[in-house]
Amino acid sequence: MGVVFRTADIPAGDLVARWRDTVCATFGSVDVRVESDGPFRGEVRVGSLGAVRFATVSGSHDTRHVFRRTPRLIRRESPEIYKFSVCLRGNSVLEQGRTTVALGTGDVMFSDFNRPFEWRTGSAAQPVFQFADFLIPQRLLPFTEGEIASVGAASLGASGPCGALATSLVSRLAADAALYPPATATRLSAILLDLVTALLAEELRRPEMIPPESARRVLLMRIHSFIEHHLTDPELGPPAVAAAHHISLRSLHQLFADQDTTVGAWIRERRLQRVRRDLADPALRGLPVSAIAARYGFDSPAGFNRTFKHVHGIPPGQFRLLSLARSKDS
Repeated sequence: MGVVFRTADIPAGDLVARWRDTVCATFGSVDVRVESDGPFRGEVRVGSLGAVRFATVSGSHDTRHVFRRTPRLIRRESPEIYKFSVCLRGNSVLEQGRTTVALGTGDVMFSDFNRPFEWRTGSAAQPVFQFADFLIPQRLLPFTEGEIASVGAASLGASGPCGALATSLVSRLAADAALYPPATATRLSAILLDLVTALLAEELRRPEMIPPESARRVLLMRIHSFIEHHLTDPELGPPAVAAAHHISLRSLHQLFADQDTTVGAWIRERRLQRVRRDLADPALRGLPVSAIAARYGFDSPAGFNRTFKHVHGIPPGQFRLLSLARSKDS
């Protein structure tokens, strides 16, 4: 992901004009108004995940912005994209049609770039904002213009099962996009599209609109997220996972078999990864290995030691010594 605008790199007299030019080059023609009570500081970074372009846009203290897509601008340029965004910091208000959506940190937003809107970011109380915006070609989503129009501007997933997952995934994609090789970026783009499709289908109350494969991938993402957030629960296992997602044990095992693994193996590896992280943390050097293992559901020290050595080739105590030594030398 490359920086295309940073106020520190631009002479003060050119800031607002260059900011407008950058926003329009990134998203399409937009009227931009800047309301600043002090030094204007902002940054735009852009990148891509397969066919999906994205940008992170931030503005800092004492700067508020109004972005407008007017009918005149839409007639002049119609890029046929939808904007899927997560608010990483601050707050904003989006008005599109008869809908007004207020967004705070962690909220997810969907809007149609080919319909007029006004988007206001920052406020006197919270003038700092940062958004991750994903620009999705309309042809990549299985919805008609009428269905999208009925959604309007929307804060998606606030009460649905995919809401927290969307925030977590989009935030991570925006932060790590530069690290992904092209093949991985393309796969992640497909995952993002699956999730947006599921969120819109929930908003429309039309679950049948989600293609079966997309539904399976989104369900698996939700299950992975559930496991990740319950690794310290000693009761975490296939029955608990299946019950939380209202599916049968057989269906759960089939989902993981399709990924060439098992539910138990996935949970064990995620727990071992957390244990490895804690063993390598200098701040936790005084915590016994058995206590760290027990934190993640390994209640038998002897059994944990055997499992760890089988997977990593060395006992956990030795792994800790080597990791802490490397940390000290770096």
